[in-house]
Amino acid sequence: MHDGEPIDGATDELGGGDMDRARLDAMIRAATTAFMVAATAWSGTAAAKPDAAYEGARRAELAAVAPDAVADWDQANADRQANRIDAARAGYRRVVDRAPRFDAALRRLCSIEPDPARAVATCRRAIALRRSWENEAALAVALLHTSTVDTPNLGEADSLADAALRDAPDEPSVLAIDGEIALARDDVARFDRDLTSLRRVAPDAPETYLTAIDGALAHGDPAAAQREVSRAEAAHAFPPEDVALLRAHIVEVSRPSFTARAVTLAERIAAAWVVCAGALLLLGIGLSRATVRAAAQTDDAGDGSAIGGTAHVKRAYAAVIGGASLFFYLSLPLVVVAEIAVFGALLYACFAIGRIPIKLVLVAFVVLAVSLAAIVRSVWIVVFPKPPEDPGLPIERGRFPRLDRLLADVAARMETRAVDRVFLSTGAEVAVFERGNVVATALGRGQRCLVLGAAVLDGLRIGALRAVLAHEYGHLKNEDTSGGSFSFAVRRSMNEMLGALAKSGAATWYNPAWLFAKYAYLAFVRLTHGATRLQEVLADRWAVSTCGGAAFAEGLEHVIRRSIAFDAHIEKSLDEILGGKARPLANLYTYRPEKAAAPDEIARIAQQALEREASAYDSHPAPRERIRAAHARDAGRSAMAKEAGDDDEAWHLLDDRAALEAALTERLCERVLDVYGVTVRRAPAEAAGATTAVETGAAPPA
Repeated sequence: MHDGEPIDGATDELGGGDMDRARLDAMIRAATTAFMVAATAWSGTAAAKPDAAYEGARRAELAAVAPDAVADWDQANADRQANRIDAARAGYRRVVDRAPRFDAALRRLCSIEPDPARAVATCRRAIALRRSWENEAALAVALLHTSTVDTPNLGEADSLADAALRDAPDEPSVLAIDGEIALARDDVARFDRDLTSLRRVAPDAPETYLTAIDGALAHGDPAAAQREVSRAEAAHAFPPEDVALLRAHIVEVSRPSFTARAVTLAERIAAAWVVCAGALLLLGIGLSRATVRAAAQTDDAGDGSAIGGTAHVKRAYAAVIGGASLFFYLSLPLVVVAEIAVFGALLYACFAIGRIPIKLVLVAFVVLAVSLAAIVRSVWIVVFPKPPEDPGLPIERGRFPRLDRLLADVAARMETRAVDRVFLSTGAEVAVFERGNVVATALGRGQRCLVLGAAVLDGLRIGALRAVLAHEYGHLKNEDTSGGSFSFAVRRSMNEMLGALAKSGAATWYNPAWLFAKYAYLAFVRLTHGATRLQEVLADRWAVSTCGGAAFAEGLEHVIRRSIAFDAHIEKSLDEILGGKARPLANLYTYRPEKAAAPDEIARIAQQALEREASAYDSHPAPRERIRAAHARDAGRSAMAKEAGDDDEAWHLLDDRAALEAALTERLCERVLDVYGVTVRRAPAEAAGATTAVETGAAPPA
């Protein structure tokens, strides 16, 4: 080892501060930018002991050209040794002023210059005076410091290190510098070669330990770096206080940055989200299949209730659906973050390319705003729901005694509480639901409501209607409408978000909110279809056991056929109404559009619906399976005797059919005005009860 000076040194920040901070800063530079010395340990610490012979030769060289600068030289060296960096820098500058061709002063001044560009310029002056390995190594380090700002400097530093290594192949400081350049170039083989050489020529030198520590940190292995510190401590390579500071430095530089921690947290959250979503979906699908099998294999012992394994499956399924519902709401903040991240990435890309396409940014901002609003609204409508709208005309109790008696009779047979309210709706549906908050419905104290579609009553016999009502009461008895408030809320949220995004034009493949809402809805439907199918199967059993399989099969088939026929009727009628071609409308149910669907075509579509297979997303079993099961459950039993009036049409249960149909027609016209902004021309009130022949000269739709 030939030189007692550092090839690189501390900066201005080291001077004037406490000794521990100066040492730690020196160590930080040592561990990151080859802060190595040529003869001893490192600059700026009390551990550095200059080589007396080398220092004597340098002092004699200076005395020969500028004897008046020797005192400044001695003082500058003492200040550098004591970490008085500002004073040392001033002293070396005075020496350079008196001896401008004394390259050792330039080299030492270069090692403690705070300005990287000035340090490089000073080292270039030194190497111009003497092409020595010391000056080459010093310039290599100075260039290495600026390589992140001026990338080509790394190549020059590499060449200088090679030259220094050829002249001093066993010099520890040169090997250390070459190792740092190897790390900068990510040349693992070269770094390992330099470290091996260091361990051979100077196994316990500070340069060796520092290089090993630097390599461990560069490769993200702080544990290996700490082991190197332990070896250095055992070899007494550094003073105890420097060992402590070096350990603290390793902990500090190993701590991830805020960005790295944020990315890691995001990755963990995303991974946890994917795992939870996959687990819920797989568990739901498995339970769905188990539920369908249990429903197919379980007998009801004649009372229609769930027995055997079905009850346990229902409880497990309810827990999974509840978890999936909660998971949906917990995912919404992540969707918000994803929305903002996509918008931020777009802005970053615009700044990166140096051009901001205003139109694209505005479109992205609108999509972001609309998406965030849709997410907020999807939660708002659940937390602050609107007052429920009546699904049809409210039928006061006592207005139609025969209907009241039928509803009470079915409730008595089912041994359950009768419905509290009845609504006559426009369409061909029959359904039950409960009104009330989550607690009330969960405790069975909600208001039980029945929706009876006016269109389905046409041609439906009372006996079949009784069986259909028994099916709906089966839902009430099994509490299907009382325990699913949370899942219903999720459905409302999903529908609200999907609708808002679709209406605003934000339903695009690059919109995280749309992708989440779309696939969450499909997954939720897929997850819950087994539960809803089981509910339908058990409700069917109540209907069959109470009213007979034949009556229920007849009612179910009638509902399906009338739904298809009435949907076609409404579609054609609205086409004329919205197109301004409709005649004055008196009665929706007797109106005959000019381009009405052919009865044969309606019959064909209805037959297909009755015979089709159920898909993975169907909430009900296939109709033919339900009808077959209804007849099969009647096998071996004596047919249930018909009761008086069972063959009468269901409309006989209600008085003044024409007035009811006229009121429902009025509701439809109001709906058309609200949704489409089209005012439907109305026929005189006295025409409301007219037959189809009066309006069109044709028979009413089947």
